[in-house]
Amino acid sequence: MNIWSRVPRKRPLLTQAHKVARVQWTINSRMWTVADWRGVMWSVESRFCLYSNDARRRVHRRPNEAFPPESVQGQVQAGGGPVMFWGCFSYYDLDPLIAVTTDRN
Repeated sequence: MNIWSRVPRKRPLLTQAHKVARVQWTINSRMWTVADWRGVMWSVESRFCLYSNDARRRVHRRPNEAFPPESVQGQVQAGGGPVMFWGCFSYYDLDPLIAVTTDRN
């Protein structure tokens, strides 16, 4: 068999209702003018890892090789975790980028 262990691919989790709403919005806005688009504000929220990807990483090595350089991943003891940012823009303005913080007790 040609089956390998792999990390699953990621994509937005959309319900059928989400998909229908997206298609309907596209149909309704396809003939918009520049003046119509000037009334839209776009926003995005993104998460960044400072030192490494926090997803599971796999390596291949022989049973008797514990620390070959290509199979070792460095780590940071404190800090270096993910940082989240939010921002928005429109035809008229570019708002400042905001660092999103959470309180963890």
